[in-house]
Amino acid sequence: MNRRTLLAALPASGAMLILSSSAPAVAAEPISTASAPPAPARKSADALLSLPFVRNTSRAEQRAGLPPRLFWSVKPSGDYGRDCDTGSAYAIQALDYMAEHRMPHLMQWAVLDMIRHVQERTGIEVGFLSVFGNYGMATRMIINGNLPKVA
Repeated sequence: MNRRTLLAALPASGAMLILSSSAPAVAAEPISTASAPPAPARKSADALLSLPFVRNTSRAEQRAGLPPRLFWSVKPSGDYGRDCDTGSAYAIQALDYMAEHRMPHLMQWAVLDMIRHVQERTGIEVGFLSVFGNYGMATRMIINGNLPKVA
């Protein structure tokens, strides 16, 4: 590999390469970014608040011992079936957010807050976790190549 090939392969951030005075100057051709993979979506802490189950706590709640942000803050309707549907919808929104923002740890934060702060389990938690269970099982079946046969 010659110096021109090496320099041409450097990313733009490597443009500040300092060569010793004894090295001959070589002009590298600009690198095309057309084939570069897209950058991950910018992670924004405030974007998390777009999820219906995430909220910031008030100062009074924080003085009472709650953290500044809750990753599982839901209001059950009292109708178990409707709450299961709500939890399922929240899970789909969470999966979409996790994929868009490359943030798989959102699920852990939500589940840890369920464990810490939820006194009574409702259909919302059941629906939410059921969707993650189904997606995990389906993904594993695809990876293992053992999908059920369609008649």
